[in-house]
Amino acid sequence: MIRTHVRVFQSRCCSRGATASQLIAAQREPRTTTTRAAPRTIAVDTLPTRGISTAPRSLESETVARAAASTAIRPRGPLSPPRRLLRNRPAEDGKRFVREAQRLGGQGKWGRVMSLLRQAEGDGAVVNHIMYNAAIGALSKSGRWREATSLLESMPEKGVAPDVVSYGAAMEACRAARGGRPDEAYGILSRMTAWTGGKSVKPNRRCFNIVLAAFAKSGRSRRALSLVEVDMVNASVEPDLRTWSTLIDAYRAAGESGRDAAELLGRMREAGVEPDVWCFNNCLNAASRRGEWELAFGLLEDMGEAGVEPNCWSYSAAMKACVNAEEWTLVPALLRAMREAGSTAPPNVWNFNICLDAYGKSGEWEKAVSLLRKDMPAAGVAPDVASYASAIDAAGKAGEWDTALALWDEARAALPPSALNSHAYSIAIGVCGKAGLVDRALSLLSEWRAAPGLPPDLRPFNAAIDACARAGRWERALSLLREMEEAGLEPDVVSFTSAIAAFRGGKAAAAAAGAGERELGLALGLLEEMKSRGLPPTSFSHSAAIKLCTDANRHERALGLFEELKASGQAADEPAFTAIIDSCARHSGSSNGGGEGRWETAVGLLDEMEASGVAPSVAAFNGAIRACCNGGQWHLGSSLLRRMAAVDGVDPNVSSMNALIRGLS
Repeated sequence: MIRTHVRVFQSRCCSRGATASQLIAAQREPRTTTTRAAPRTIAVDTLPTRGISTAPRSLESETVARAAASTAIRPRGPLSPPRRLLRNRPAEDGKRFVREAQRLGGQGKWGRVMSLLRQAEGDGAVVNHIMYNAAIGALSKSGRWREATSLLESMPEKGVAPDVVSYGAAMEACRAARGGRPDEAYGILSRMTAWTGGKSVKPNRRCFNIVLAAFAKSGRSRRALSLVEVDMVNASVEPDLRTWSTLIDAYRAAGESGRDAAELLGRMREAGVEPDVWCFNNCLNAASRRGEWELAFGLLEDMGEAGVEPNCWSYSAAMKACVNAEEWTLVPALLRAMREAGSTAPPNVWNFNICLDAYGKSGEWEKAVSLLRKDMPAAGVAPDVASYASAIDAAGKAGEWDTALALWDEARAALPPSALNSHAYSIAIGVCGKAGLVDRALSLLSEWRAAPGLPPDLRPFNAAIDACARAGRWERALSLLREMEEAGLEPDVVSFTSAIAAFRGGKAAAAAAGAGERELGLALGLLEEMKSRGLPPTSFSHSAAIKLCTDANRHERALGLFEELKASGQAADEPAFTAIIDSCARHSGSSNGGGEGRWETAVGLLDEMEASGVAPSVAAFNGAIRACCNGGQWHLGSSLLRRMAAVDGVDPNVSSMNALIRGLS
């Protein structure tokens, strides 16, 4: 009956647009007549009043007033009333705080969570370990591992004993920190008993798994193994499937051999735990890094014997192992196995992309294009930007510029503009540069720079500088070098080396003796700038500068650069040796002034080249033969020709014979 009256009263409030207090006040006014018959009528002037009011009141109005007053309590917010925790309702306080901490922690508002916790402590509310656990969890989600550890340490001081959840939340904060904090997580694990004032808190399997994941994240495989073999055994905690899977992943992250990771599978079975697909996949990933393709195939067979179906990521790891081992033909075979009828692991776009990459590295650009245009649509797999980039790169490496640029146009038509990333643009710009289309390369660079949402990247700039270098447009290459810095990018070794090479791109203008002095000065200035920026010039950088010195008839400066290269601790490669030998050949002979002994330098460099393990090329032998013939040492040049013919893969060519003929004339 009372509930009925309350509902009637509330409905009247809504229909009349009046508040509960207004209706109660209206009922307190004296009335002489009753306008409505009721089953139970009480005279309003015969009832005593309550409080200081003298107005008569009915039993019904008294009941309704109480009900209205109970419904008129101020609104309930996340932590009201009134934005404070209730001191006499600890259970409700804890639940509300936990909900609020979880919400704020997911938003990264850890400071607000700590403020609420301090507010609860200051208000005298009952703050228990559950509320502290929620706060530590919020700090963990926000990546504040120091604050989480500090809050855990302060719990005993506040008279709150941490439980296993408290320790686990703090360890999880250390694990989730950027780069991982495995030592701090292990320290918490080791001090669990000490912080409770003598009350033992035994770490459970979850605590060990969190610390194990922290070691795996930082690639400390041996420390992770010790945790399982020593610490868990001492604590009488049995490893489970997650423990073993994380341990194997630690081996993968540390770059350990796939065979070492596979041994853990055997120990796992000995412990009575059967590996699942992810345990096998972690072993496969470890094998793929070192190119252990035979082990990868064996692991795929073991999966079938163990009743574990390989998934697309299993095959992906095996395919990567073949790519890293340069076993290109095995990659398409694995892809065909996935596409067979009844396969439980149909290939995805990642599998196709690995195969495209293998075709590109093996020079089979036609198969790459066919896979992109025919096989992927037939399998119901839409190519992504990486698919097109791999196919474009494959065609570009084979010198098929028209096909590569046609694929770029197809990519722009098939993909949304936001899907074209910096990597794809850099490959397309590089293809244009190699095809001699420097203007189109620069146009693509401008298009990339204007594309919304793409962050600054060195790769497209470097590809454009290389395109300018190939065309000999050193002024534009230098301007791009400065534009990189204006875009907030620091030029790297590749940037400077390509810019130095740009001065020699127009060989026709700089080949004559004495020409290119300005270009030489600018190039050598870039070489010095590299050193001032802390970028050690590479052998290729020195090779480009040595060639410029040779073109400018600066042989002594070329020799000085070669000695600088060796003094820097970097090994001279074949282009560097060939460049300095060619300089000796150009400036040997009495006609060049002081060049009588340069043929001896050229022959000595050829011997040094072989002694350092660098295989001489045809160009290196030809340079030494020319140096000998120009210096009047025809017989020595003839012996170098016979020596050249005895080297596998190095056959004398027309230039070799012409050098000897000119030496006789």
